[in-house]
Order: sequence, then C-alpha cells, then structure tokens
Amino acid sequence: MLRRGRGTEFGWRYDLGHVRSVEQFQSMVETFDYETFKPYIEKMLAGERNVTAPGRVKLFARSSGTTSDRSKYIPVTEESLWWNHTLGMRDVATVFAANNPKTKVFDGKTLTLGGSCSREGRNLVGDLSAVLIHETTFWSGWFRAPRTETAIIPDFDEKCAAICRQCVGEPITAFAGVPSWNLALMRRVLEYTGRKNLLEVRAGLLTKRSYRIAADKIGYLDIRRSLLTCLLGVYSIFLSTVGYGKFRDDVSALIPCVRKKQLERSLRLLLPEYRISQRKVAPHRLRSAVRYIWRAAALLVLVLLLRGILSLLFPGWVELIQWVSFMASVPLIWLLIVKVIDLFTAGLSYEDGCYTLRYSKGFSLHAVVIRRGRIAKVRIGQSIFQKRTGRCDLYLYSYSEGRQRHHLRDLKREEVEDLFSFMDTESSGNL
Repeated sequence: MLRRGRGTEFGWRYDLGHVRSVEQFQSMVETFDYETFKPYIEKMLAGERNVTAPGRVKLFARSSGTTSDRSKYIPVTEESLWWNHTLGMRDVATVFAANNPKTKVFDGKTLTLGGSCSREGRNLVGDLSAVLIHETTFWSGWFRAPRTETAIIPDFDEKCAAICRQCVGEPITAFAGVPSWNLALMRRVLEYTGRKNLLEVRAGLLTKRSYRIAADKIGYLDIRRSLLTCLLGVYSIFLSTVGYGKFRDDVSALIPCVRKKQLERSLRLLLPEYRISQRKVAPHRLRSAVRYIWRAAALLVLVLLLRGILSLLFPGWVELIQWVSFMASVPLIWLLIVKVIDLFTAGLSYEDGCYTLRYSKGFSLHAVVIRRGRIAKVRIGQSIFQKRTGRCDLYLYSYSEGRQRHHLRDLKREEVEDLFSFMDTESSGNL
C-alpha cells in the first residue's frame, strides 16, 4: 500500500516513499477523522486523479444519518473491490463448501437484497451493497437474483414488488443482505403468493418435480430411524400431507438424512410451526417391558424350539435346518433390539401447540410431531391388567390421506388424559 500510495498527493505530503516501519508511519502521518480527511474526498468527487489512491476513483459508498454531515462519502477503489469484497466472498464460499461438502446452497441462486445507487456526474454513488451488486461481473447473474436493475431500485416497496414478480419461481437457496430487510421481503413474498407459510420441496432424479406445500395443510411430521440409522446417528424426516410423495417410485421424505445436531435447526428453518419436545409421559421400564418385547421374544423362542424339534425329527437335514433357523432369527433379533430401544424412548409430550409421539412400528422408530388442530380422534384402551396399574394404550388418529393411526403402549392413564383434556377421548376395555 505504501508503494502504491507514494505517488499520490497524500503520499507526497507525508513522504510515504521513505516510511520503513509502523512506528515511522505513526510518527509521520497524523490521525484523521472524516472532517479533516474530507478535502481529499471532495477532490476525488470532483474527478481529480492521484489524490489518495493511484488514478481516478469513480465509486463512492454513501452513509446517511451521521452526526457530522448529512452524507459521508467513502471512496471505493477497483483494487479494494477486488481484493476485499470479491475475493473475500470467494474465500468465504470456499471455506463453507469445504466444511459442508453436502451443502445445497450452490444448487440454486442467492437472493441479494441491497440498497440503491445512482450516477452523480461521472461517479457511481450509493449504498455499498448496491455498488458491489452494480460492479460485479456479468456471470455472477447466473447465481444471483434479482436482476441488477431490480436490485438497485431506490424505493424499497417498489423493489420488493419487482423481486416478487421476478423471483417467486426461481430456485432460491440462500439470502444475502440486512436480516431485517430480508424479513420484510419474506413477508411481502408470502403476501404475494397468498400463503401464510410456504414450503417448497424439489424431488426426482431424472424427472424433476416441485411441490409447494402450505404448512397449515401438513398432517404431521414423521421423524424415522431404523436400527442402522440409530447406530449411525442420523434421522429421516417425512411429511404426511395430501398429494405429496404419491408419485410412482416417489417417497415423502422432506430431509432424507440429517444428523441429530442439525435436526432441530433444519426444522426451525423449514417449518418453525412444528416443535419437537422432550417426552413427559413414558412407559415404566420394568413394568412395561413385557408389553414391548413379548411378541418379538416369543417369535424368537418359537424359532429356536422349532429348530430343536426339527433337528431331532430330521437328523439328515440338520445343517439346512440350522441355516434356515439362523436366517429367521436374524430379523427377529433385530426386531427385539428395536423394541428394547422403543421401551427406553417411547412417550408423549405437548409443547407450543404440538404433540410429539414416540413409538415403534415394525422395524422403525418414529417421532411424530402433530399439531393440535390435525388430530381427528383420541382413543384410550385398557386391558384388565392395565386397569389395576392405572396404565393404558393410546390410539391417536390424525387427519391425512388415508387412515392414519398412531399407537403408544402402556402409558399412565392420568397423565395421558391431562395432555388431551381439551377434547373428548373414547375409552375401550378390549385390547
């Protein structure tokens, strides 16, 4: 900087060509505030060359509402634009991609909401964000929305309206700009589309499909795990709503694979109306054990008994019988492990208008998040043994495509009734 600046008016005045250390620079160059530096800026605004930077400065960022002046003009050189802003953003994007190799941010466009700028004589003057948008290379438009002429519209309401017209159909994967401005823009987008909340899901490998789902029409969220994904520490999030995931060879996964640390953050970003809560009603780990594992355990014992009996009856087929019994035992052991995990994780909770139901179905563990208004019916069932201990089975039916039933086993009846006190529940003694 000293080498480039020594040939300028500022460099001649302070003899920058002979500065060799930080201490020498501090002793030779006085401290400036905006008022004392303003004469240099006025010369650059007038078009003079080699004032404080080599050549002519044509770009000025303007800040308004300051104490010393109505507007402060900050010179922006082309070198500064390249080395600080362009390369700086490139470095940020590179580091982010390196730390998040599976990111989808670069699969679409970044909606950049900046300020405004205009020509004042031969100078481009305006908000720094608008100056940056105006001066970026043409190919950046392939990855950014809206168009440059729209992004620098001075009137904010007019700019938002134009962005809504241009960008509603664009694959926007990121937002850039002042957060409060982006929040105002998002509200305008929701007003423009006529939605209270809008979730768009893109699916399909060869045939691309796009879904736009109103959050208030979602039946429930289903967060699933298998024994394998439990070991890997990942989850899959599925949506249950009319029409979504009903194509041939299609699945209703909103997020096919996500780690636990990112689970709640992803839901807060995509569907803030749905809140996962910690279980408040849970089965008793000792008293409820039989209810959870007896089917899988009974089938496993039955297979082992049959293996022994058949081996005695057909000694010439022992190897085949053992192989068949082994193949039959593996999924049953797998199922038994799933039911044991279910015993320790099953339960029910309610928070911020959302019920969280944790249970198992087959070989899968489910955490279903359902809003109160999407519940069609609640039924409580008790066996003779459960009546003695005050426990029950809960059957919850939800509004969705087809008949959807959620079954939670051996919960304390009094606690269940407290959580569903807002609605009438059916009771049954036949289990």
